[in-house]
Amino acid sequence: MRVLILEDDRILADVFKDALEAEGHSVMVAHQNEHAFACLRDDVFDILIFDLLIDGETSIPVLDYANFVQPKAEVILVTGSGLFPRGELHYSISDVSYRIQKPVKLDDLIHVVAHFERTATATCTAAPSECTV
Repeated sequence: MRVLILEDDRILADVFKDALEAEGHSVMVAHQNEHAFACLRDDVFDILIFDLLIDGETSIPVLDYANFVQPKAEVILVTGSGLFPRGELHYSISDVSYRIQKPVKLDDLIHVVAHFERTATATCTAAPSECTV
């Protein structure tokens, strides 16, 4: 699957990227919101893994844009932030498929991505060449 990671912690982004590539996924990494916007404009992704806070600002505008230009992409939101302690995040961002709290257990991330891959494979009813898996 094609995965876009938006994470400003370069070490963590590399850990996520290496783990997902080892599972056979094609992974692109953006470290800033602006770069993620460009990636979403220029490429198609099956899964988006976004940190909620990027360099002191939220990634919510990127999530909103992603929902507009790539509505079929599954969104995994990773956060260590206490910005939305009562779950308000789920009311303001309706298109998040899964949320993972930091510190991230790498196996959890791998399993969630694998779940979305299985789901995409099972629900694709088009000709095999048209499935984006």
